[in-house]
Amino acid sequence: MAERVRKHAQLVDILSFHEVGQRLAILLLAEAKEADVENKECVSFRLALSNHEIATRIGSVRDVVSRALTRLQQLGLVTVKARSITIVSLRALKTYAEPHRNR
Repeated sequence: MAERVRKHAQLVDILSFHEVGQRLAILLLAEAKEADVENKECVSFRLALSNHEIATRIGSVRDVVSRALTRLQQLGLVTVKARSITIVSLRALKTYAEPHRNR
């Protein structure tokens, strides 16, 4: 029960203090961790979620998620080919996900 409360408190924090791009970065980092490829600096994995599903998870809408993903690509943080995601630098994406950065 305490773990569920902690998870919900973390979710409230993320939704309150992070912009959509940052929330997307957090989700991509979590997906990389789940794919068990987090120990490398540059990681690739298949994203099983649709943009609509991603939007639902991060509290946004599909169009905004698409724009945020394009922005991450323009910044050189990720590359997307079909549903394959490559995080160019885990460190840089983690820095981007921090709430104190202005976009």
